[in-house]
Amino acid sequence: MSSPFSTGYSAGFGPLSGQQDQQVPPDVHSEYQQRQLNMAAGGGPPIPPPVASFTYSPPAPAENQTVTFDASASQPGDVSAPITSYDWLFNGVTQANGVTVTWQIPGKAGSYPVQLTVTSDDDQGDIASQTITV
Repeated sequence: MSSPFSTGYSAGFGPLSGQQDQQVPPDVHSEYQQRQLNMAAGGGPPIPPPVASFTYSPPAPAENQTVTFDASASQPGDVSAPITSYDWLFNGVTQANGVTVTWQIPGKAGSYPVQLTVTSDDDQGDIASQTITV
């Protein structure tokens, strides 16, 4: 059975000659490598992704009522990577774009999923979903 850890040996010179390398989980290697690449490129740590969030009103809509959706509570991961798109999906079918949009509730009682996808100018994204029950 193979180990998920690095178990190589040093190159045979210097103060670690002949000593076994530390065992480090692979995900630690990749985080370290990413930090090294960012630092070599003159940057700091990677920019975090944006966080999608939205509200709607009225809070208890009725059949055939128009509802306003507001994504202004969404936050960029960093000021250097502002959110550039707000994409909405209503009931898995209807699409809209923008920070504030409206959608008319169908003329039938039920549960209707709403999904917001925000994307920042560095092509990172996040999704927020809520279900509206009528």
